[in-house]
This record gives sequence, C-alpha cells and structure tokens, in this order.
Amino acid sequence: FDETFTILGGNIASTMAGEFSFSIALSLGLLGLAVFARGMDDGRHRGLAALLIALAALSHGIVVFFVLIGALLLWVISIDAKRTWYAVTVGVTALALAAFWLVPFILSSKYMTDMKYEGAPTPGGVPWNSYWRMFFPRRTVIDQLWTLGALAGFIAALVRRHRVGAFLGVYSLVLTAMIFLSKEGIPGFGLLWNVRLLPFLYLLRYMLAMVGIVELAWFGIDAVRNHRIAKVVVDAYPGDAHEVLTDTLAPPVAVRQRFFAGVAVAALVSVVGIGWSAFHLGKLPTQKEIYNGKEYRFEVAGIDIASSKNNGFVDGWAKWNYTGYEAKSRYAEYRALVETMKALGEDPAHGCGRAMWEHLPSDKDGNSIDYGTPMALMLLPFWTNSCIGSSEGLYFEASATTPYHFLASAAASEKASNPVRGLTYDNQNAALAVRYMQELGLRYYMAWSPTMIAQAAAQPELVPVATSGPWHIYEVAGSDLVVPLTVEPVVVRERSGDQRERWLEVGASYFQHPDRWAAIPVADGPAEWQRVTVQPEELLPHPKVDVVKPVEAIQPKPLEPVQVTDVKIGDESVSFHVDKVGVPVLVRVSYFPNWTAKGAEGPYRVAPNMMLVIPTSQDVRLSYGPTRLDYLAYVVSAIGLIGLVLLWRAKPVRYRDSELRPAYIDEPDPFAGRPVTDDELWWDDTVMGERPLPPPPADATPMTLLPGSLDPLAVFAEDEDQAGEPAPDPAPPASPDDPQRPT
Repeated sequence: FDETFTILGGNIASTMAGEFSFSIALSLGLLGLAVFARGMDDGRHRGLAALLIALAALSHGIVVFFVLIGALLLWVISIDAKRTWYAVTVGVTALALAAFWLVPFILSSKYMTDMKYEGAPTPGGVPWNSYWRMFFPRRTVIDQLWTLGALAGFIAALVRRHRVGAFLGVYSLVLTAMIFLSKEGIPGFGLLWNVRLLPFLYLLRYMLAMVGIVELAWFGIDAVRNHRIAKVVVDAYPGDAHEVLTDTLAPPVAVRQRFFAGVAVAALVSVVGIGWSAFHLGKLPTQKEIYNGKEYRFEVAGIDIASSKNNGFVDGWAKWNYTGYEAKSRYAEYRALVETMKALGEDPAHGCGRAMWEHLPSDKDGNSIDYGTPMALMLLPFWTNSCIGSSEGLYFEASATTPYHFLASAAASEKASNPVRGLTYDNQNAALAVRYMQELGLRYYMAWSPTMIAQAAAQPELVPVATSGPWHIYEVAGSDLVVPLTVEPVVVRERSGDQRERWLEVGASYFQHPDRWAAIPVADGPAEWQRVTVQPEELLPHPKVDVVKPVEAIQPKPLEPVQVTDVKIGDESVSFHVDKVGVPVLVRVSYFPNWTAKGAEGPYRVAPNMMLVIPTSQDVRLSYGPTRLDYLAYVVSAIGLIGLVLLWRAKPVRYRDSELRPAYIDEPDPFAGRPVTDDELWWDDTVMGERPLPPPPADATPMTLLPGSLDPLAVFAEDEDQAGEPAPDPAPPASPDDPQRPT
C-alpha cells in the first residue's frame, strides 16, 4: 500500500518489478514474528514459529535480517531463563531447517559478486538524495501525522510498559541505525544496499502509528472514565478512595468500560482505514477524478485532495506487464529476431552458443527498440530451448563473472548501463569487445545501433551470419569454450582483506590489461607452478577497483601443443577429449566450488573467473553438483526436520507466570471479569491485591445509583432491580484452594 517506492520490496509496485519473493518472505516473516511474540507470552507454537521463520529465510535473503533481528529483540524484551529456552529452540530449529540454503550461501559468498550499489543518500540522486528524503518520503503533512502517531505510540508503550509497542519502537530505532551504518554494505560481507531496509522501517512506523492512535483514543476515554469513578468514590470513601479505586473497583469497572471503548476505537480505526483505502480506489462518496491533460486531480466534496500522473499507482504498469510481449508495437520484430537466433543454433554450420547483445537503453535514454523491457533478450534461452544462451541473465547479481560481462557490454554498446560501480569502463570499442567476448567464450554478437554496426564491420574476428530487422548478427571467431594453454599459469598468493574484492582486482587487471601478464593468473595449482605476489599500482578510493600487478617477474614456461575435440555442453556439465594429458586446458565457464572434474586435476579458478583443469585422461568431464559443504548442510536441515517434529509434539514451555501475560503489565487483564489475585501478579504484587471493599465511614453520606445509570458502581448491583439501593459489601474472596473459585 506504500506508494513512495517501486523496487525496494514489499509493496505492489516492487512485486510487479520482480520482488515477488520479497513479498512472500515478508508475509511469512511477519507471521513468524507474530507467532514467536505470542510464544514469548504463552510458550506455545514453537514448531510453527520455527517453520514460518525458516520459510521466510528461504524466500528472500534480506528478509532474513529483518526476521532474525526482530526475534532477537522480542526475546530481549521478555528475557528470562524459560523464554531463553523457547527462543533458542525456535531459532536453532529455524536456522537448521534453512541450513541447506543458508550455509552454502554464506560460506560461498566470496565466489559471488557485489554490484556495489551506492548506499543512500547520494547527493543529487533521486529520490534518496538525503536522509530526510529517505526517512520521510511522503508529503510533509502526511509524514508528520504518521511520525507523530508513531512517537505517541512509542512514548505510551514505554510509559505503560507495553511490550509490543516497545518492540516496534526499539526496532524502528535499530533499523534507522542500520541504514546509517550499512551505507557501504555489511562490514566484512557487503552485499547489502542500505535502502533495502527502508520498507521494514516504513512498515514498523505504520504499525507504531496505529498503536499511537489507539493510545490517544484510550487517553481521552480513560480521562473521562477515571474522572467519573474518582468523583463517586471520593464522595463515598473519603479516607480510602485510593485503596478502593486501586484494589477493588478497577478490574470489574474496566470490563464494561473498556468493552464499549474498545468497540468505539475499533470502529474509528476501521472507518479511517476503509476510508483511506476507498479514496485510493476512487470509491469515496462525492469523489471525482479530473484529468487536465497533464495529470490527474482527485477531489472529494469539491476539495482538491491529491494529484498524480497516473489515475492509479500501478494501473499503467499492470496493463503494460500483463498485455505481454505480443501487445507491444515491435513484437513482430522481436519474434523475428528470436526465430533468427533459433535458426542459427539449429544450423550445423553455426550451432548453439552464448550471445552478447548490444544493450537496449531504457525509454528515458532514447530507446528506439522497445520490446517491452530492456531485458527482453534475456529470454533467448527460453525461446530457443537453451540453445542460444544470453550472456546477461537472471542470476547476474550472483555470479562473479558479472563484472566482466558488463565490461564487455560497455565496449559492445553505444549506450551501456555500466551498473557495477568501481570498474573502469571502455565504451563503444568493438575491437576491445571482440577480445572480451573471446575471453568469455561468447559465440554470437548482436548489434543494432549504426555506431556499433559500423565498428563491427571493421573487425575481422566478427563474421556476419544474419540480419533481422535493425539487428546485425556476427559469429565471434576464436571464442571456443575449451582451449589448451600455451604458457604455464602462475599462482597468485592470497592477500588479506575481502577475498571477493581481492580476486576481482586480479581478474579485472588481467581481463583489461593482459599485456602486463606473461602468464594467466590462477588462484591455486600444482606446487611446481610459479607463485607470485601482487600489489596495487596505486590505491584507488572506494569503490574503485585497484589495478594490481605481479611483484616478482613472471618466468614464462611454454607448454606442449594439445588438440581439444568433441566438446559437449550440458546444463550442468562440460566434457571434451584431448590428444595429450598433463597440459592445462582452459574451460570458459564460470568457476564455482560445486564444479568437480573426472579425468583431470582441478578445476582451478583462473582469471577472470573461469576454470582450468589438468587432464589425467584423454576424456575429461566437469560436472556441477553438491559439495561436502552442501551435504553437511543437508544433514543439518534433516536434523532440523526432526527438531521441527519434536517441537510440534512438545508441550508448551511453562513460564513462571503460567497464564498469558496481559499487554499492559501494570494493570489487570480488562476482560478477566474479576479482580486479579496476588499470586497471579508475579511482576508486581503490590499493584493490586484482592481485599473486600471496606465499609464506608460512619459519617459518610449513603451512596445511591440512579436507575438506568451508566455509573461504574452499577456493576456491584446484583441485578437491575436493585439499582437505586446501596451496594452490598462483596463476599470475602475465595481461597486459592476453594473448588468454587472462578477460573
């Protein structure tokens, strides 16, 4: 429902932009936190809380932080030995259930990429150009109302010791601090854009504001109620008014008064909420929508309320998305291009392979080729049954090859996106793009702009093979996926610091400046290979990637020539035949620890982020599959499943206060229907005892109740017919052992 952002996650626009897993995780996470919070009160539902938290963690990585930190704060607010046991059993089980995904993700993060998105605020950026704009994105008046409501809720929660309200307020402060502290990512881990935390902050602020609205309503109601009660009791019991009000009258009086007040508050909140939703849906009585040719104006009862460029937050977006590719003006051109690429893949003279397409700029950049999205060609594998791969694809924010793809895309495009910060891009350079595409094993290049078509025509390695509409398609010579090396590699010694960044420095330096390397650098290899230390040519400011060079002179060692044949590429495998063993072979497929080799040593990680093997057999096969770390994580998750069953069948954790604790711990449960006894008030046995109503002073004026009156003391009349009679003294309280004692 929040309309202040479109990509961060959690609202409808973000969901339509692709963050659907975020929305799923947020829903599961909120349910998990709610069950966990209830469990902090009654000790129940440990299995359900663990399952929901685990499912949230498996749905989206960023929501993991929100849920786990939230559960930690809930535990801290209610901490004691038994609740610690509850939290530990839930937390360990939840993490164990998600271990099959979390463990490899965390421990293999150095083999991923960091897009290095610039943390907000960014001077001159839109919309997060200041912390003020980040924390208060709405119109000033609306932000002030929400913030004042949230402050009222937080203050009231602290004063009245309201655990849920205190949690919302404290967590909002924690998130605010995290947004400040994570401007450059998570220390030692990176991989977090701090504005991704804003949806959580906004959500908690809305919740806390609702607490504030309810508290303000209660404040007014209590003021009226307390004044009426106090006046009557002080008149009747001048010397014991405080005792009577605190010990005996408050619980039963609260039952009726709070019931009607609760109904009133719920009705008020419902009316406001429904009205707000109705306004956004354009369903309020007298509401009008006026379009003046530039924007929509919204009026209610003739009063100008708001304006917007669209008559709905995502109306146009939804229409654009769900009409599909077929409804776009250039669908025929798009389909023809896809069919052309499919035909090339099926042609034995050319065959399957990966393609680099010139970047399609967005509309605001003057895009002349509009297929519905600049990422339309990422679907080449889908349309061609995986024959033609797309160099840029769904997982490009995870693969460590991503920076090199965008370096190549910049050189191969007239208007590149250059999204990875810190790299040194060379734009519109087809000659350089050819070398990059060869290093990445890209078989086809697709150009559409006159600038790049003209440059491509001058490159002998780019062989024209087809045209389709504005597209010129070339086959890249020398881009074989498996090639033997001619010079023995050198092993780069590991340097201290962030290993993801250290290897990016080595990979980018070799990828962009191969002339400075007499041999290709690898991360590991046989003991007889030369070892070298690298150091930056100059230390560049963050986030620039340092250019490194070998400290020692590289001694090139020529290798015997080898013939590679019968190369076969599967979804998770690469196989080939060599005529000679013992000579290193380069495999231009992204490295990851899950690759294993049969018939060869390795694979070793080689710059920029490919694989290298040393054949021990003429037939070599590389396969992608689980590692020992993955199997260990599977075992942990299996144990988690056993733990989940045990928690589901286990009895609730019995706390010292065995009954559900009320939200406000300095007064009784208003719906208990009776006074609360001393043994139930474990947190403060001086607040309210259970003693009989003291007799009125001898000189006191007899107190009467008017028939039909809403006077609070009417609850002590045995029935309505006794109204107007002096209220009798209540019976002595039942002893704890009395079987007739109300339960």
